[in-house]
Amino acid sequence: MTLSIELTPEEEWRIRVEANELGLAVDEFVRQRLLHDPEFGDPDDLTPDEIAEINAGIRRGLEAAAQGRETPFAEWAEAKRKKYGLSRPDHAA
Repeated sequence: MTLSIELTPEEEWRIRVEANELGLAVDEFVRQRLLHDPEFGDPDDLTPDEIAEINAGIRRGLEAAAQGRETPFAEWAEAKRKKYGLSRPDHAA
Protein backbone atom coordinates (compact mmCIF):
# COMPACT_ATOMS: atom_id res chain seq x y z
CA MET A 1 0.00 0.00 0.00
CA THR A 2 1.32 3.40 -0.91
CA LEU A 3 0.23 6.61 0.82
CA SER A 4 0.90 10.13 -0.37
CA ILE A 5 0.63 13.18 1.85
CA GLU A 6 1.50 16.83 1.40
CA LEU A 7 4.11 18.06 3.87
CA THR A 8 5.48 21.50 4.43
CA PRO A 9 9.24 21.79 4.01
CA GLU A 10 9.51 22.10 7.79
CA GLU A 11 7.51 18.91 8.38
CA GLU A 12 9.60 16.99 5.86
CA TRP A 13 12.81 18.31 7.45
CA ARG A 14 11.61 17.25 10.92
CA ILE A 15 10.78 13.73 9.72
CA ARG A 16 14.15 13.41 8.00
CA VAL A 17 16.02 14.63 11.08
CA GLU A 18 14.16 12.28 13.45
CA ALA A 19 14.63 9.32 11.09
CA ASN A 20 18.33 10.11 10.75
CA GLU A 21 18.75 10.38 14.54
CA LEU A 22 17.29 6.89 14.88
CA GLY A 23 19.31 5.53 11.98
CA LEU A 24 16.21 4.68 9.98
CA ALA A 25 15.18 5.30 6.40
CA VAL A 26 12.38 7.85 6.17
CA ASP A 27 9.81 5.29 5.02
CA GLU A 28 10.68 2.92 7.88
CA PHE A 29 10.54 5.77 10.40
CA VAL A 30 7.10 6.85 9.19
CA ARG A 31 5.87 3.24 9.13
CA GLN A 32 6.96 2.72 12.72
CA ARG A 33 5.39 5.96 13.86
CA LEU A 34 2.09 5.18 12.19
CA LEU A 35 1.91 1.59 13.37
CA HIS A 36 3.48 1.76 16.81
CA ASP A 37 3.16 5.31 18.11
CA PRO A 38 0.58 5.54 20.93
CA GLU A 39 -1.02 8.53 19.23
CA PHE A 40 -1.94 6.30 16.31
CA GLY A 41 -2.32 2.92 17.96
CA ASP A 42 -3.94 1.58 21.09
CA PRO A 43 -2.68 3.81 23.90
CA ASP A 44 -3.45 1.20 26.54
CA ASP A 45 -2.06 -1.72 24.54
CA LEU A 46 -5.19 -3.70 25.37
CA THR A 47 -5.60 -7.34 24.49
CA PRO A 48 -8.56 -8.44 22.35
CA ASP A 49 -10.13 -10.00 25.47
CA GLU A 50 -9.82 -6.72 27.38
CA ILE A 51 -11.38 -4.80 24.51
CA ALA A 52 -14.23 -7.33 24.33
CA GLU A 53 -14.76 -6.98 28.10
CA ILE A 54 -14.90 -3.18 27.83
CA ASN A 55 -17.37 -3.38 24.94
CA ALA A 56 -19.55 -5.84 26.86
CA GLY A 57 -19.59 -3.49 29.86
CA ILE A 58 -20.61 -0.57 27.69
CA ARG A 59 -23.41 -2.66 26.15
CA ARG A 60 -24.62 -3.72 29.62
CA GLY A 61 -24.66 -0.11 30.75
CA LEU A 62 -26.59 1.03 27.69
CA GLU A 63 -29.12 -1.80 28.12
CA ALA A 64 -29.53 -1.00 31.83
CA ALA A 65 -30.12 2.67 31.03
CA ALA A 66 -32.67 1.79 28.33
CA GLN A 67 -34.51 -0.42 30.83
CA GLY A 68 -34.46 2.29 33.50
CA ARG A 69 -32.14 0.37 35.82
CA GLU A 70 -29.53 3.14 35.69
CA THR A 71 -29.97 6.78 36.58
CA PRO A 72 -28.33 9.43 34.43
CA PHE A 73 -25.65 11.33 36.36
CA ALA A 74 -27.51 14.66 36.13
CA GLU A 75 -30.58 13.14 37.81
CA TRP A 76 -28.47 11.44 40.47
CA ALA A 77 -26.55 14.65 41.21
CA GLU A 78 -29.76 16.69 41.44
CA ALA A 79 -31.24 14.17 43.91
CA LYS A 80 -28.09 14.39 46.06
CA ARG A 81 -28.18 18.21 45.95
CA LYS A 82 -31.78 18.18 47.19
CA LYS A 83 -31.12 15.48 49.80
CA TYR A 84 -28.14 17.31 51.31
CA GLY A 85 -29.27 20.88 50.65
CA LEU A 86 -26.45 21.63 48.24
CA SER A 87 -26.54 24.38 45.63
CA ARG A 88 -25.26 24.20 42.11
CA PRO A 89 -21.81 25.71 41.55
CA ASP A 90 -22.03 29.18 39.99
CA HIS A 91 -20.39 27.98 36.76
CA ALA A 92 -23.01 25.20 36.36
CA ALA A 93 -26.10 27.28 37.10
